[in-house]
Amino acid sequence: MNRNLAIAASVLVLLPLLGCSKTNKVEIDPGEDAGNNDQSLPECPAVSAPVSGKGPAMVHVGRLDGTCFWMDETEVTRGQYAAFLATSPADGANIAACQGKNPDFAPLQQVDLAQAQMPISGIDWCDAASFCAWAGKALCGTYTVNGAAVSAFQSTCTDGDNGEFNYEALKDGSRCNGNGATATVEVRSMQACVTPTLVFDLVGNVQEWTSECEGAECVARGGSYLSTGESWGCKARRSFPKDFEAADLGFRCCAEGSTPDAGQ
Repeated sequence: MNRNLAIAASVLVLLPLLGCSKTNKVEIDPGEDAGNNDQSLPECPAVSAPVSGKGPAMVHVGRLDGTCFWMDETEVTRGQYAAFLATSPADGANIAACQGKNPDFAPLQQVDLAQAQMPISGIDWCDAASFCAWAGKALCGTYTVNGAAVSAFQSTCTDGDNGEFNYEALKDGSRCNGNGATATVEVRSMQACVTPTLVFDLVGNVQEWTSECEGAECVARGGSYLSTGESWGCKARRSFPKDFEAADLGFRCCAEGSTPDAGQ
């Protein structure tokens, strides 16, 4: 976490409510819809992810290009992030864009790491990317279909926009944690907030850093417990500076996979 921020931590606590200039606006990226073609994602074999086992368990998920990848089934928890902190990670932690810029990985002060099953939040992009690298994974990004970039987060969240599953219908504040709720909840505690591939809480709870970056800003997806209207959902995204932190901003990791028939 960059401790050279000009804004005091006490003000940062309010940022999810107050916004942060132009980088806190809601963005719906129409270009990503070009890769969605109203079909279900391919089924992928139930094989173990080729990673360290650190962080959340992973789910083997299909993509619209016919390949498979792994996605954390939940947001990274505070307990899992505490295990990362216990290794005394070095500045940058093998993330080139963060070297010399991220000497401190601690979350915002009000995030109680003792609440082990709560999603980690209050961390910046370099903190999140460094955790994923430590776990042998990476922040979730994009892939290409018919020349268009498609968000792995979005296509998983909508199950490929297949017209049968609609995560957006879960946005009623009782199935997913959002719509102006008062706090985060433990991961997987809202059992109805899940995709057909058993990925939990892609909508609400905490918005999630991704590897989708342009210059000094990166995209967070899904909205949080504070979000309402178009600011939460499968296609909701916000761009923040890499050193931005907020009490409703966390992450999950992904890992590259295989073709749907691999391992069968």
